[in-house]
Amino acid sequence: MTKASGTIVRGEFDISPWPIGSIGGTGRLIGNAMTYRPLVYFDKFNVAEWVEAVKKYRPRIVTGMPAMMQMVLDAKIPAEDLASVEIFYGGSAPFDVELREKLLAAYGITVIWAYGATEFYGTIISWSEDMHHEWGAAKPGSSGRALPGVTLRVVDPDSGDELPPGEAGLLHAQVDALGPEWIATNDLVAVDADGFMFHKGRHDGAIVRGGFKVLPETIRTALRMHPAVLDACCVGLADKRLGQVPAVAVELASGAEAPGEFELRNFLIDRLPKQSIPTQIRVVDALPRTATLKVELRAVERLFESPSPL
Repeated sequence: MTKASGTIVRGEFDISPWPIGSIGGTGRLIGNAMTYRPLVYFDKFNVAEWVEAVKKYRPRIVTGMPAMMQMVLDAKIPAEDLASVEIFYGGSAPFDVELREKLLAAYGITVIWAYGATEFYGTIISWSEDMHHEWGAAKPGSSGRALPGVTLRVVDPDSGDELPPGEAGLLHAQVDALGPEWIATNDLVAVDADGFMFHKGRHDGAIVRGGFKVLPETIRTALRMHPAVLDACCVGLADKRLGQVPAVAVELASGAEAPGEFELRNFLIDRLPKQSIPTQIRVVDALPRTATLKVELRAVERLFESPSPL
């Protein structure tokens, strides 16, 4: 293992932004040690350092999170700097289909996604390269199929009844290596008739607004369609009358002129039901993130504890 600034070691390098203490980082460390593959790691992801490592070690496959590649695109990195990269692989969160298309158009990089969680000690759903060649065009947005020894089911969040193929609900999985019990998650997914899983977001983050269930991921996805928006995070704020209301922090794309709250709210009115329109929208320099580039929800909530500066 070597730091990104360390001495070049012979062999194909794995350039991984996953912190060693996370399940993704631990998995990369153990897997690479078992296969004698050198690992380049970062204390914290930085676009410039990551690009320099790619140019230096020239990997064919890189791994990471969706936010990481969105940051690379936003930085307008020249295609020649990523010329060696053919595949971007990961599975920490749903991967937007539009972002996949942008990576392919800008860099010729194919996204092959997966799904895993700490409770499963790693990945349980994935694509293989052969599977992606056969099914990739027909299943955009999928995280692939269950790995051998893994059985999936999707259940209704309220009743617990198993749902038919194609309907969205909570993911349960039985993993032979962990025992016969079903392990429940708070991930909303759909598994189609061919066994391909589509990640729809987290159920435990749902906001109940006056009896209506509002999914933050739906608001985030809609806002990211705005040309000035790089990313967004929606949180639920306490409300005496409605219980909770959605509020959104927005990070702008590089060089974009900041749209006003009125403009962004009108943009959403044309795309979302009334109960999903945020009561507050704040533009921030950068969304607060963890070392794995996931947005820190509590930090976003704190943004709304003080009056808006606008």
